[in-house]
Amino acid sequence: MSILIVGSTGTVGKEVLRALNEKASPSSKISVKLLTRNKDKASEVLKLYENLEGKIVEGDLNDLETVNIDELYENVERMFLLTISSPFQARSEHGFVNLAVKYCKHLQQIVRVSALGNSPERDINCLMRWHNDSERAVQRLVEHSKVKLTILRPNLFLQNFLTQDLQTIKSQGCFYRVKHDLGDGYHISHVDVRDIGDLSAVVLTENPEKHAGQSYNITGPDTFTYDQLAQVLTQAIGKEVKHVPISEDQFAENFKQVPSFVIWMLVKLYQMYKIEGITANICGDFKIVTGKNPRSALQFFVDHADQFK
Repeated sequence: MSILIVGSTGTVGKEVLRALNEKASPSSKISVKLLTRNKDKASEVLKLYENLEGKIVEGDLNDLETVNIDELYENVERMFLLTISSPFQARSEHGFVNLAVKYCKHLQQIVRVSALGNSPERDINCLMRWHNDSERAVQRLVEHSKVKLTILRPNLFLQNFLTQDLQTIKSQGCFYRVKHDLGDGYHISHVDVRDIGDLSAVVLTENPEKHAGQSYNITGPDTFTYDQLAQVLTQAIGKEVKHVPISEDQFAENFKQVPSFVIWMLVKLYQMYKIEGITANICGDFKIVTGKNPRSALQFFVDHADQFK
């Protein structure tokens, strides 16, 4: 069995590889195939996992003419699909999955990473709308095929504190979020990406029929406001960290170096959080599927404490 990993060098993809590596052994390796635009980066990632037999196929999901389709789909039975959130996400995934369903003879399963709270009712420039459109596109393509589809819908990542907030936490002792206009702020059950990896590895290595047609909501075990998360982070690293609320325009200004669709994606995300309570929910899907308790925010910050100091 070979598992095609799309999105293997990012935050989530690396954790999927890590979890698959832990399920394998030197005498029972798991075969993976990585589609990547950066062959050198993918090679460095694969070196970390001795229990995986890896093959790298260079190419761009958004430019399928750059991909050797025969090489990519050869002997692939499972696919883990994670693409960059963008207004073009549904079109990219439709083109890619359409080819897979037609030409990947042994394909049995697609595991697609979506997002908790996606809906066709979201603003057209919100990532939750993009994920919904992409989900529907993939569902329609596999509907009358032998391929079994499983959707993963994780909540907001705790790892964002490392990728987005690390510098201000270290230099200013704070992190910034869009101000909430009502009540005591956002309530979000942030998820540790390691849990997404663990659940993905279970789904990708069990009988596809067991998870066919399922969607799994992946959350942390607690719901916190950002003030409360600042207190948890303070406890974990032994250094005071504060949450600083700012206006939407100030928040957008902090991201002025990125494409405009990314700025609007983030602004619309927090606008959705203001009116949508689904992201405060604590879901049991992770434990039902894996048999393990989800990692807590405190555990995440303790495990990464040295990086925040």
